[in-house]
Amino acid sequence: MSLPYPSSDREHRSAPSEVTVDRESVGAQKLPPMLAQYLDYKRQYPDALLFFQVGDFYELFFTDAVTVSRTLNLTLTSRDKNSPDPIPMCGVPMGVVDGYVDRLVAAGFSVAIVSQGPLPPSGKGMVPRKLERIVTPGITILGSAAPSGAETLVAAIGGDPDREVALAFTNVQSAVIRFRDGVRVEDLGVELGRLGITEVVLPQLAYGKKIDRRSPWVRLVEGTLGEKAVKYRSLSSSDLGSTSGGRPLSEIAGFSSLGVAAKHAVRLLLEYVDETTVETKLPIRSIEPWSFSAVVMIDAPTRKNLELVSNSRDARSNGTLFEYLNECRCAAGARLLHRWILHPSSELAEILSRQGAVHALCGAGTERAELRARLQGMVDFERLAARIELGVATPRELGALRDAVVRLPEIQSLLRAIDSSNGSKLSALGAELAVRTDLPATLERALAEEPPHLISDGGIIRDGFDPELDRLRSLHREGRSWLAELEQRESQATGIGSLKVRFNNVLGYFIEVTKANLAKVPDRYIRRQSTAQSDRFTTPELSKLADDVLGAEGKILELERRLFEQLRAALLPSAGELRQVGEAIATLDILQGFAELAIRDDLVAPEMNASTELLIEKGKHPVVARYLREQFVPNSLELAADGAAPDGSRCVLITGPNMGGKSTY
Repeated sequence: MSLPYPSSDREHRSAPSEVTVDRESVGAQKLPPMLAQYLDYKRQYPDALLFFQVGDFYELFFTDAVTVSRTLNLTLTSRDKNSPDPIPMCGVPMGVVDGYVDRLVAAGFSVAIVSQGPLPPSGKGMVPRKLERIVTPGITILGSAAPSGAETLVAAIGGDPDREVALAFTNVQSAVIRFRDGVRVEDLGVELGRLGITEVVLPQLAYGKKIDRRSPWVRLVEGTLGEKAVKYRSLSSSDLGSTSGGRPLSEIAGFSSLGVAAKHAVRLLLEYVDETTVETKLPIRSIEPWSFSAVVMIDAPTRKNLELVSNSRDARSNGTLFEYLNECRCAAGARLLHRWILHPSSELAEILSRQGAVHALCGAGTERAELRARLQGMVDFERLAARIELGVATPRELGALRDAVVRLPEIQSLLRAIDSSNGSKLSALGAELAVRTDLPATLERALAEEPPHLISDGGIIRDGFDPELDRLRSLHREGRSWLAELEQRESQATGIGSLKVRFNNVLGYFIEVTKANLAKVPDRYIRRQSTAQSDRFTTPELSKLADDVLGAEGKILELERRLFEQLRAALLPSAGELRQVGEAIATLDILQGFAELAIRDDLVAPEMNASTELLIEKGKHPVVARYLREQFVPNSLELAADGAAPDGSRCVLITGPNMGGKSTY
């Protein structure tokens, strides 16, 4: 696509005849101050594509511009067309940057966004800028939206590469770090694949050894995750890293009992998360060991060949088991389902409890339909809890939280109607859908009916919540009314029917008179500006009214910002219970989806016990059967338990030309 650059900039943005990128190595003193500032940020964040705000656009320069233009099919331009060595650049409008960032992250890139601050009071000098946020494939918490389906996990490796290492990983928003200790370096690729890691951080130096791509095990990691997903960071010298509020790592549950390698991995992971979340640090609740003992261990090649969550054609979910099973109504449910498929439970009690819940839901068609309706588009509680803790939750997100928490008692009531037995899976999930009693009322009382996305847009706080805000709003409304009355009065007094009181960000409020009526302008009008079609004036009365109106507007925005930040801070103690609610909602969403699928496709619940016997009568491969419908030929299969058959057979060898049809077993 071509970008609609402002015409005033067009002469600086012609496409270079030949793209060159070696100007990135030019000394900052030879570049304009803005590009020198760009390179300063680029040196700080070398493995991220740097979006740099320039007016109403986010621009990229040098190699980043080339990479983004190729990846997103954007027009590559040049800042200095007459230079023998033009600097490549491309950009996107501010209002749509989130969509482009999401696409780049989905393609495996990390993105850093640097935004402009207010101009200095003098209006001269370099425009101040600051890093606003970083979004990476493994850490999307500061992205515009929660990723649908796949869970994103970031990991870090610690320990001596010549011996065994430890692996620490998290999805960030859960505020829980899990670790695997005693991992052989040669097994790292397999381990990362089993866990479904999205991004990994390696130490630049470990036990005096420099870590880089020359190490065979590093190439193994890159071969598993891709080169862009591997980052290198140096571990801080202090052994007392901290999380939000300066809390020492030693106070986090589980840290003190870690071995040396695991502590290194956890610290490296936390420092990378802190770097990515920019000005705030996400408090970690606990550090827990991860074991495959409770799940079926599936390696990456098996997942790929079975097409569990991504197909072999374009790596999307079309035609996969995930697509077939995904009847979830909300993003959190789909994300948990993705995890369940990659790590199926091997615990009989858990499997039976899920079956019991699905059976109860299958028998309650009316209530299940109502449940699906209430789960539709449900807010992602876990992600929102993390964004509240980071202080980045938007007014619209808190509005979605307000609308969601009022649905929780309704869902609890439906669960009681579906299954009232104590100790059941549904009963336990219903008990976890409780939030503190004053939370719904607080959000309802504070937030406007439809809060805006940005704090700067205003209109966040409901009328009646704060007396001072109500007073300022009344003053503002009256001021606008006075301006309308002034326009009418001046039009009648001067005889200029087309006279208008207008506003822009440069002049503020002014009286606009067309060129044809300038002879009627009274002497008391003070000229402010001339344009091709009209002249603009002010009067002492208009200046005073404008000061009142604009003063009220500024005070309203500032007060709303403070009130919203106070509301967001008041929600911090609820982050833990919001995560609990989120986990229960996600589980419930999966179970109702299973019930919906069972009814629609006439599925049969397997009888599960501790026996190793496997008996399938007229079984169907769910994905293949959905596509073939009546053409699918069901398969039966029997594998005997130990001693149940004369030959004790527990294995069947299936063969034939090209394996045609055999893969549906």
